[in-house]
Amino acid sequence: MAENDGRVELADKVAKGLPRQLRIAVVARGIDRASVQFVRRALWPASAWQSAGYRVDIYLTPPSRTRLKHYAALVMIEPSRTDDLNCCDEAVKLGLALLIDVGLPETVHLSGASRLTAISATTRDCLALATVITARSSAAAEDLASLVPFDVETVVIPDPSEAAIRKARLLEVFRGELRGARIRSRLSSVPQQWLSPRGSLAAPWRMFNMARSIPFSWWLTRVPSAVARRILRRFGLIAGRAFEASSEVEAKPASKAADHGVVATPVADASRQLTPHVDPATSARQWIDVMERALLTAATGLKQAPRVKVLFLLDLIQDLDVLLPIVERMRTDRRFTLTVAVTDWLDKVSPRVSRELLARSVIPLIITKKDAIEGSEPDLGRINAVVTACETNHPAHRVPHAVVRRANSRGIPTYTLQHGLENVGLTYFESYPDHEGPIEMASSTILTWGPVEKLPAEMNPMMRVRCLAVGTPKPPQATRVELPLRSQGMVVAVFENLHWERYTDIYRGAFIRDLCEVAAARPAITFLLKPHHAGKYLAKNNHLLADAPSNIVLADPSVQPWEAYTASAIIGSVDAVITTPSTVALDAARAGCAVAVAGYGMALPVYEPLPVLTGTGNWLSFIDDVTARSIDLQSRLEEFRMRHVVEGDAVGRILHKILADAGRVSEVKQSEQKA
Repeated sequence: MAENDGRVELADKVAKGLPRQLRIAVVARGIDRASVQFVRRALWPASAWQSAGYRVDIYLTPPSRTRLKHYAALVMIEPSRTDDLNCCDEAVKLGLALLIDVGLPETVHLSGASRLTAISATTRDCLALATVITARSSAAAEDLASLVPFDVETVVIPDPSEAAIRKARLLEVFRGELRGARIRSRLSSVPQQWLSPRGSLAAPWRMFNMARSIPFSWWLTRVPSAVARRILRRFGLIAGRAFEASSEVEAKPASKAADHGVVATPVADASRQLTPHVDPATSARQWIDVMERALLTAATGLKQAPRVKVLFLLDLIQDLDVLLPIVERMRTDRRFTLTVAVTDWLDKVSPRVSRELLARSVIPLIITKKDAIEGSEPDLGRINAVVTACETNHPAHRVPHAVVRRANSRGIPTYTLQHGLENVGLTYFESYPDHEGPIEMASSTILTWGPVEKLPAEMNPMMRVRCLAVGTPKPPQATRVELPLRSQGMVVAVFENLHWERYTDIYRGAFIRDLCEVAAARPAITFLLKPHHAGKYLAKNNHLLADAPSNIVLADPSVQPWEAYTASAIIGSVDAVITTPSTVALDAARAGCAVAVAGYGMALPVYEPLPVLTGTGNWLSFIDDVTARSIDLQSRLEEFRMRHVVEGDAVGRILHKILADAGRVSEVKQSEQKA
């Protein structure tokens, strides 16, 4: 079939012909040094497409944007480097069909969290941009499909047997293309080799600088001794290092699994065995069909719009619950590609964060606090938006604050969310002993739960104009889980954040005393005491509960099995909630769970009209109202909820805002480039 005949055949399938000739660029880095399987994986599909009338060019390094303009499709074999990702990015912007082939060795399979961490972050970013992903087995296809949006097609195409398709035959067929690929690769590398500081042109100057930096005393002492040892070794008077070193077994060449960071393990599950080899005719037909579908998808404009690259930054334990609903929605939205950065401190103190992300096929990027503050991490080069759960100039938020300020300096839109009912700088303005001056947020957009006009008058006017009411992204109904409790009766969850400086010792003492007295007065009720996930005041000071009744159960988040049980999980599984002033009150009200707040003389207008407890009598009256299913209590919950939260799809509003801002920034950049 002639080259133009293939284009005419495709033009019949779409309303408009493709905007360029049907040429395919296949990037197979290091094909000369690769294994037999890799060579066959790269050249066999190319031979099938060539026989169908397409023009196929082989590249050993990613082609430039100028060259990409001449192609209708780009095929990436095992992308793993930054320049591979940049090439995929350019291909998507140009509207090319992007086909990515990722194959693991037959002796390797992925399972659980390891199957997600086995593929590098660069390869995952390339997969997210793909029109079609191809794999060798159904097991590998399932693993790859879990890493990309649901509408990215993942296809299983087994290899023909080695006897049917010989490597030597493929190399002979593509001898001319490979020769041209080698020439292009060498020519493209010449400027880098010659202009590089480590290139041959710079070698004399580099050696001169090295010699000049060595102290003169070194030449007088080390050089003569080295020359003397060489002479003695030459005449056999001393043993060389080769004889002194113990014999070692020669290391085997690195396998393809090592390139992916995968440890080879035997496949025990028969369902994960590779699909058997197919005959060449069937395989060729499958490759041609896949390429046609990819070209049709690109021709219909499904890949024209560049995806918005969003960075989520998590540094505090409570950040996950705030951002996770947005991450879940965005991961399955074709308009976005996301990176979730987690500080090493958070990854260490709360393993739940990485566990929850991995369960949703999101692999976190672990960064150090020091690097984030100094500006070396995370990389913002390809980022279009930065989202944080809590960002202020308070010392506790210095990591997200530093990243946001760096993003602002680059013109990247930044967003921070209201993370609590009493949000520092937003709805809470009491002074902090470890921070002087007003609390300020650097984010270009502050996403609030309730109407902006109802924010306190004390709020900074410069911050108020950046506020946007979207509602809370957390789901209103808490999921009911099975709590590890022996009792099957009524359960009252008691939440404390007594580590907060706002509480006096009198408040703390009254809270603990009334809890113990009420528990003793209601022995049939289990009081599940949940310390703050980060502060853990009563977990660290459990001696204060030495005389507590046995029906008080301490849910210490640092001890299994309670580490996995967050406030939202517990709220959905208990009959009532009593809490110190915190966002737990709003979470419980939104879940329809009866809630009261411990006041003890504190002014708490933000919690009105919820019951405010000031003594043992109030505690017992609240529990009795819960048992009697008081209508008044339910009406208070409804009023409190409506007062503080804008109803509706908060996550949808957030995604729409990010898209609108990204589009506006893109238009500005394009106009500046034209000017």
